Amino acid sequence: MKSREPKQARNTATWHVKFGAYLRRPANALLLIATTLALAMPAPASQPFGPGGKRSIKTMTVNLYIGAGTERILALDPTDPEYLTKLVTAVTGVYYEIVASQPQVRLQRVAAEIAARTPDIVAVEEATLLRNQSPGDLIVGGTSPATNVVFDYVEMLVTALEVRGAHYAVAATGNEWDIELPMLNLQTGTVDDVRQTDREAILVRTDLPRGQLHVSNPQNGNFTNVIGFPSLGLSLLRGWCSVDVFSRGRVFRYICVHPEE
Repeated sequence: MKSREPKQARNTATWHVKFGAYLRRPANALLLIATTLALAMPAPASQPFGPGGKRSIKTMTVNLYIGAGTERILALDPTDPEYLTKLVTAVTGVYYEIVASQPQVRLQRVAAEIAARTPDIVAVEEATLLRNQSPGDLIVGGTSPATNVVFDYVEMLVTALEVRGAHYAVAATGNEWDIELPMLNLQTGTVDDVRQTDREAILVRTDLPRGQLHVSNPQNGNFTNVIGFPSLGLSLLRGWCSVDVFSRGRVFRYICVHPEE
């Protein structure tokens, strides 16, 4: 790539030559001064309006990330005589890796980015709901669902936004996979169950003037084609959620989709 410095130098030199020539003619000098002042003045702040004076809709997509890789669990062989021991070890590692990723800190940073951009609608992917049960059932899936909430990424994000003066509400959510597995609680030494529910969500601003933005008809669903692990009794569902948006005479459907990559 060629450097721009020589071209900039030539343009500067030409400007000084023309400037001197204009000063020799009073009328041209006044015109040049007026033009220079106009160029020096800051441009007016851009308005969030599109063609015809209609307000534009600002959107943003964020992936919250679970905080750990789950591949080590899915790679286990259920026919291995030591499968259960290896499963508990792998799940324990993933769980504490999620904890070590500091979801509270990560979501504070995400909230800061959203608050700085103030989008009208936010599509949220990989919004984990992590729950546990102690003691656990020591089987894949458990005999009773874990209900004790450890991390709710959606709730944490909305709260972090509110603290920053950015007012959003959850307009729609959709569940993807919902998996419960045994793990070792390193604090108590018991075998607990940990349950991870992967979700997507749509957040909508609630502080806009009345009539500027309205959403309704929340929907969600899962794709028919899934990645299945019959030996584990697991299916990695992917899905979507949507809302119908009404904004100053315009109506459209906004969809948050999280396909398998």
